[in-house]
Amino acid sequence: MTPIEFAVPAARLLHLAALVAALGALVFMRAVLPPPGVLARADDDALRNVRRRIRALATASLVVSIAGALLWLLAQTAAMAGGGWGAPDRLMLVLTQTRFGAVFSLRLALLLLAAIALRWPGGRSGSWLACLLLAAAILLQPLLGHGAASDGALVPLATAAHVLAASVWLGALFPLWLTLRGAARAGALAARRFSPVGLACVLIIVATAVLQWPMLGDVPRFIGTPYGLFAAGKVFLFAVMLAFAAVNRFVFTPRALAGREDALRAIRVSVFAEALVGVALIGAAAALASLPPAAHEQPVWPFSLRPVPGLWDDAFLRDRIVRTLAPVLAGLALLVAGLLWRAGRWPLVGAAVAAAFWVPSFPLKPYFREAFPTTFQQWERARSPASLQRGAALFTTECASCHAADARGRGPLATGRPVWPPDLTAPLFRRHLDGDLFWRIAHGMRAADGTPSMPAFGDRLTEGDIWMLVDVVRARGSARSLDQDGRWTAATRAPAMSFACLEEGRTVDPARPGDAMLYLAATNTVMAGGGAAAIVADGVSWRVCTIRDEAERSRWLSALAILTGQEERELAQAVVLIDAQGWLRRLWRTPPPEEDRMREARRARQTPVRAEGHGH
Repeated sequence: MTPIEFAVPAARLLHLAALVAALGALVFMRAVLPPPGVLARADDDALRNVRRRIRALATASLVVSIAGALLWLLAQTAAMAGGGWGAPDRLMLVLTQTRFGAVFSLRLALLLLAAIALRWPGGRSGSWLACLLLAAAILLQPLLGHGAASDGALVPLATAAHVLAASVWLGALFPLWLTLRGAARAGALAARRFSPVGLACVLIIVATAVLQWPMLGDVPRFIGTPYGLFAAGKVFLFAVMLAFAAVNRFVFTPRALAGREDALRAIRVSVFAEALVGVALIGAAAALASLPPAAHEQPVWPFSLRPVPGLWDDAFLRDRIVRTLAPVLAGLALLVAGLLWRAGRWPLVGAAVAAAFWVPSFPLKPYFREAFPTTFQQWERARSPASLQRGAALFTTECASCHAADARGRGPLATGRPVWPPDLTAPLFRRHLDGDLFWRIAHGMRAADGTPSMPAFGDRLTEGDIWMLVDVVRARGSARSLDQDGRWTAATRAPAMSFACLEEGRTVDPARPGDAMLYLAATNTVMAGGGAAAIVADGVSWRVCTIRDEAERSRWLSALAILTGQEERELAQAVVLIDAQGWLRRLWRTPPPEEDRMREARRARQTPVRAEGHGH
């Protein structure tokens, strides 16, 4: 890690932690601390001293936050420029020509105004104004991180509410500790008054965390990417803080309010420990802002097994899970009841133990399948005619000797292998994920006795070549799924390429999702009107257009031959329907009547394709 790569998250952490401390201190001082006159005179005097300390803490935190913001700007500018610190022209370029600079300038202005409001004569009104300004600065956080790149407003709004609620909760902990340390009775009362505020913050944090799930993508990325692991760390730290908060609220606070000195000491230690965990949580959040979102990364699966696809859709497996979980949940409920109800504790605990004997055996094999580090990875490039042709050539030279040219496992060397090569086009083979195929091609396979049954190709093929092999295996399977009516029964992506239509003055890409369906023909003279493409939107056919580039049409015909398992000459009069999401839906070997084309378009709209767990 270079100094600049370290400086960016470090400065961001310093700025964000100080900003959270400033906002939390002001909210605690104005909304949580008991007002004057509620406590005895001696406690009121101690509370006034605490109030001055918390105000000083807010002021110092705000100054540190401004300094951290300036350091963050310098480090971020150096990172964007590829090196160099503090060049005025680069700073002005970042501030005036980037979204980060515009949002950063607005936040810095809000922080400066908050500092003026905090020092402005007028006491209480100035503190509330500073609170509002700091809250506005916090709400800008999504626009300074990954939220700025999100589609729609839901994720940025959820992130803003998440950060604001977390700032109030975490930022109030150290002021609460100061109060417990300097005015114990007032601190116990403040702890009780803080409970509804903390509960509201926790509910908002949980709800908005769920709404931010699109940034994680799915479970494999949650546990198989650096971003996901830091997010899991945040969840763990959050759970630890909840445990501290629960003990403080339900155990220590009632005892402290009753005047027990041991409880006052215990709650001081507990709140301080909770605050330290909160600092670690802010550090995890700052680290997340420096990492690409998990949804944009390839996950590395850390386990040797994975759940079978469609687990809950299988009636037998679902019934077995329910029959296993029922006594487990009943036993846990009895155990919790026994812990809460002292009079009936031992009978309930005994019943919980008895329930454990009713748990049936649970074999893992039907529910899990072998997995590899690349199991949930997919090719990051789009399928294209060139990639299909390259993959087909690699298959011929590297794989056809065992698997045969049609990938059905009947190659000339098949009989000499310790295990007969599988039929790669079989419907059952579609249940394997792309990442499984990638791993097996790259690392080879072994028979049950340990004998190599397939060589490893990772030492002589690039990752891109292996992904092209995976794609062409999928294409062979797609060809076999073509039924006698010309419909693909397996989800099959059209290859990505661009056609320039002369009459329409537009570019057509069969693999690009949009609002229209597309008919593509092999030549310009196939469809009525002398064209090679027709675009259909809302059931109405647009004017047929002629495709200018003969080379593009030739590449399209070669790709179509691979995806249908036929010779190019057999497809000279073919017409293909591609739906609005880029899936191949229907093949006509001769030009269909307009009525048939429109009927098939309506059918495609009514029955959208559901992908089978792989990327192609």
